[in-house]
Amino acid sequence: MGTRMCQSYGALIRFIDWVADQGSASQAVELVINGDIVDFLAEDDYPGGLNARVFTPNPNDVLVKLSHIFATTRLRTESEGERGVLEALAGLLHAGGSLTLMLGNHDVELALPKVRDWLVEKLGGPSPRLRFFYDGEAYRIGQLLIEHGNRYDRWNQIDHSALRQERSMLSRGLRIDEKHRSRYFFVPPAGTHLVIHFMNRIKARYRFVDLLKPETGAVIPLLAALEPDYLPMLNQVLQAVPIGLSWLLHGVVDDVMPRRPGDLAGGTSQGLASVLLEELGPSATLFPLPPMAMDGNMAGGVDGLLYRAQLWLKGAASQLVAQPRSLLALLTNKPDEQRLRQLHAALWRVSRKDKAFDPTKEDDEYLNAARKLGSEGPARCVVFGHTHLPKKIREAELTYLNTGTWADVIRLPELTGNFAADLVGLTPFVEAMANNTLNKYICRYLSFAEIELDDHGDVVKDNGEPRARVHSFCGPGRERAPILTHHSL
Repeated sequence: MGTRMCQSYGALIRFIDWVADQGSASQAVELVINGDIVDFLAEDDYPGGLNARVFTPNPNDVLVKLSHIFATTRLRTESEGERGVLEALAGLLHAGGSLTLMLGNHDVELALPKVRDWLVEKLGGPSPRLRFFYDGEAYRIGQLLIEHGNRYDRWNQIDHSALRQERSMLSRGLRIDEKHRSRYFFVPPAGTHLVIHFMNRIKARYRFVDLLKPETGAVIPLLAALEPDYLPMLNQVLQAVPIGLSWLLHGVVDDVMPRRPGDLAGGTSQGLASVLLEELGPSATLFPLPPMAMDGNMAGGVDGLLYRAQLWLKGAASQLVAQPRSLLALLTNKPDEQRLRQLHAALWRVSRKDKAFDPTKEDDEYLNAARKLGSEGPARCVVFGHTHLPKKIREAELTYLNTGTWADVIRLPELTGNFAADLVGLTPFVEAMANNTLNKYICRYLSFAEIELDDHGDVVKDNGEPRARVHSFCGPGRERAPILTHHSL
């Protein structure tokens, strides 16, 4: 909430009110917001000169940002004056519903004690029907398990042990010495650094970039092809010690167990370049990275080094705005065939194996994690978020759901891989980027999961089919529209 990516505030308020109305004397209702409640990583018009940072450690600054974000969601109504998402959530609790909040990777600052206290107060005060999972725990009721899902994403794993130490100091009113942050306190994951120091620098010029997901799978290959002049700087950004060390130390040793204890130690001798080549797959040929020496010997002497590298990174990333604008030239001038072919090749690399918009397909790291959670634990229904698009996969003893997002996403033109045939769809896409008229390609899938549990926490079944579904919310009379139904812009 609170950024250009999410503009469906009216629909969100109506959805919360509708959920509240589902409760009755015989049927309790609970709304679970599955992480990334707000997006502190997105640029916004914060008061007081505050801007997006990899982490905002001062709780007072966080509260300024949070108040601003919730203020942007307020709409004027005839009966109640101004009313926003925060007021709607408080209304759900007042009506007898339950509210559970899950921490994501874009709203880590919500875990800070003073910020949590502020949020609880705005929601009406402490209540047994208000819960907040902010310490790396999953939310489990009987056969149902819910978590954000970034735990299984190497780019975005949160070091909860370091975050806990940060909260411990703040709860005692003690100061965090930034010079010792890398050794004792919270350092955000590699994906956060990538968003702040690279993505945010270019999205002002190319407004569509922050709507392409995932950043590593879609945006980096696309820009590598279209903006070759960015590559040296992007290499530097990705090889900066905060990102490189985070990437190398994080990961999973199996489908569900993070390598680092702090991710709820071990390192690796694998270089950053080879790791990124592995991540980007076939697109890596567009994105050559020089070797980088990063082994276990570095980990012992990084105190202060990460801090200095972060300062360097801010200055280096600011140079992005001065780089040549090859994509801009493509958009503002009549593109020649060579540039169109380059764009076509980049988009084809992104889309040819893309299964993001198939609700029956999920990336292996998430689906395999859900399978293991079901096979080794009591969960029979596993719900993630994080990946921005809704999913429903039914297997023998497992139902996997992804709640998707209420943020806008871009749906790229469908391509066949044949340049001549694909020009029919590619040409208007280029024109839309040039004229900043991308509404045809921007979609809002206001999705939610609806799960019915019995008194024992078991998922209710109809003729063997679990009542665990994903819908799109499309307003009165269409509250349970089919999955991936597009909400009008």
